[in-house]
Amino acid sequence: MPPHDQSIGPDTKLRSAVSSTRVFTVPSGRPFLPAVASAVLAGDLPRPGGPRPDPLDLPRFTILLPTRRAARALQEAFRVASGQRAILLPKIRPLAAVDEDLTLLASLGAPHEAAWDGESIPPAISEVERRLVLTELVLRWAKAMRTAGDPLGPYGAAGAFTPAQAASLAKELSRLLDLIESENVSLDGLAGLVPAEHSAHWQKTLEFLKIVLDWWPAHLAERGLISPMERRNRLIRAEAQRLAADPPEGPVIVAGITRSIPATIELIQVVLGLENGAVVLPGLDQSLEETGWAHVREHPEHPQYGLADLLSRLGIARSSVGVLPASEPDRRASMRGALISEALRPATTTHLWSQFIDKADAGAIREALDGIALIEAPTSQDEAEAIALILRHTLEEPGRTAALVSPDRLLARRVANRLESWGISVDDSAGRPFRKTVPGAFLDLVIHAASRSFEPAAVMAVLKHPLTRLGRPAGDIRRAARALELIAFRTDYFGRGLDGIEAATERAELQVASRMRRHQAVMQLTKRDWDAVRDLIRRLRQAYQPLTDLFARKDPQPLAKFVQAHVAVAETLAQLPDDNDSGSPLWQGEAGEAASVLLASLLDPALVAPQITATDYPDFYRSLVADENVRTSLPAHPRLFIWGLLESRLQCPDVVILGGLNEGTWPHTPDTGPWLNRPMRRELGLPQPEVRIGDQAHDFAQLLGAPTVYLTRAEKVDGAPTVPSRWLLRIKALLDGLGLRDALAPDRPWLGWARAKELTDPVP
Repeated sequence: MPPHDQSIGPDTKLRSAVSSTRVFTVPSGRPFLPAVASAVLAGDLPRPGGPRPDPLDLPRFTILLPTRRAARALQEAFRVASGQRAILLPKIRPLAAVDEDLTLLASLGAPHEAAWDGESIPPAISEVERRLVLTELVLRWAKAMRTAGDPLGPYGAAGAFTPAQAASLAKELSRLLDLIESENVSLDGLAGLVPAEHSAHWQKTLEFLKIVLDWWPAHLAERGLISPMERRNRLIRAEAQRLAADPPEGPVIVAGITRSIPATIELIQVVLGLENGAVVLPGLDQSLEETGWAHVREHPEHPQYGLADLLSRLGIARSSVGVLPASEPDRRASMRGALISEALRPATTTHLWSQFIDKADAGAIREALDGIALIEAPTSQDEAEAIALILRHTLEEPGRTAALVSPDRLLARRVANRLESWGISVDDSAGRPFRKTVPGAFLDLVIHAASRSFEPAAVMAVLKHPLTRLGRPAGDIRRAARALELIAFRTDYFGRGLDGIEAATERAELQVASRMRRHQAVMQLTKRDWDAVRDLIRRLRQAYQPLTDLFARKDPQPLAKFVQAHVAVAETLAQLPDDNDSGSPLWQGEAGEAASVLLASLLDPALVAPQITATDYPDFYRSLVADENVRTSLPAHPRLFIWGLLESRLQCPDVVILGGLNEGTWPHTPDTGPWLNRPMRRELGLPQPEVRIGDQAHDFAQLLGAPTVYLTRAEKVDGAPTVPSRWLLRIKALLDGLGLRDALAPDRPWLGWARAKELTDPVP
């Protein structure tokens, strides 16, 4: 049998037979959400060929989707499919996103929720509390190992272990707990995981894990809380029980699921057991021959692994899945899908490429690749510039939409900044890193200056920040800061702390009075400038008093004391003049509100938090906010988007740019984490890290079905050579065998235009 016996010639057609299990798929190359909306309005869901629903009957439909963004997009798809007229919408509910990592800000701003309310289910513990409690446990473990003289502490030598490192380990531990609960894995075999041939370090790690896994449920029960994943599982199972006990009159449709946890499997089984239940899968590969499909479940990194595992758990054969009516791909889309499927086939069956090459229609494949272009930029800056040009060019055609999809957040920020320089505000779904926002950077600079004993660079960074006012008008505080820099720091400076700055100022004043040689700028300062500098130092001393008192102590203190002092200093530095009653700008805007919520949560007296020293607090604080992002609600362009991988699922813009296609970025390098190695995960029944690569590969393959696709990567990032993504290498290898490498040539000289920006003559 040839590797793609149904997809080689130009007359290829996929099956569209009615599925007895009422499980359908929308093939790659067809917009998923519009296809679902059209099928519902045409009467083809939950059963093909059914009567068109009356407009008043649509609210009886229930459609469950994997993400909130997909739920919002489906509402728009219904509006378009109905001919832009007002309609009553079905009940569109998002399932809890399986792969969405909880963050501190997300769990505080909007408590973890699933699609349904569960009044009888306890609330979930906040991510802040969980992170701090687990950090305290890790620190106690490290202390016990140090006391016992054990050299096998985490991060190497036990003496180098810090609270910031403990917070990082706690974050990984919380991810492991989430994974165990999501997969509903039994931990009865935990004790026998480490055989004699493994390192003794793993045995000690498992001993700690057993303590945590025994103690953690008891701690949650004492607090009247449950874990976020357990709450999600209970909510989903409660909905499944409700549907089974009291089947609704209207249809129930689960759409867009690519890989499921046991709780979602139970819900899908209940839905399929309903008379009007149906499931719609995105991009099930029905062109891959049975030999290749049989090997898919051996390769977690394969794009179809999640769907193959889902069908296996449901007991449904791939041949039983029908194509959703009216979503059959045309000849070109079918050929493109077959090519991508062949390029990404399981690694153990790539020897079948030769059969595909022998029988493939090169002309049809070239036609199918029309609209896909590869741009390999010399640097990441050039890549961002070219992407921004493509997005800007898309706006020249009315109604055309475009999206950059990439897990590379630095690339996304560069593109967004370039578009802003043209006056185009774009929706970046991941938001902006908290430490890059105005309040976030200010809070970091405040604690940095104290931790560095007020060295010149740290002090001037605080004084030049726009939030620093110290109760003075902006012009006065900036002028005093410039004068302080000239007087104390534009010469040899060996002082430490605010006392050193004050001593340097007095010494400079004596030098000027005695006509000693100083810079002309210092000699020209007026008495008003000198008075302003002395006043500035006095105000700085008063503002920083809470932190300097704590930093003078060497013994550990409660975390809340440091947070309280940090907040007090920041508020005093940002204090506006007395006659201004508009409030402190530190807590204003989305970023300010996020900072306020986060710091207030750390001050909760009921919070179990570790005691730390002053030298540990700056790094500990940064470890807590390192992965936090702030999503803004500013108006954005309605036709341009920047999405992460989760947000891009089920979306269908006209132009898709897949950016950052380098190995290690997209896909990410698989990481087992510090708590369990691969053999341990396998013996416990936990999925291997490559499952995430399979999810990303499915996103990649689905997005390649868009009408216009640009694949971009940088040959060097920060001066270091990069390796192309494994998916790009596979596509190139297959096209080389077909003699079609030039089929991916860009349609316009985007890179030349991007580099031409640097060739403009300077404007005087």
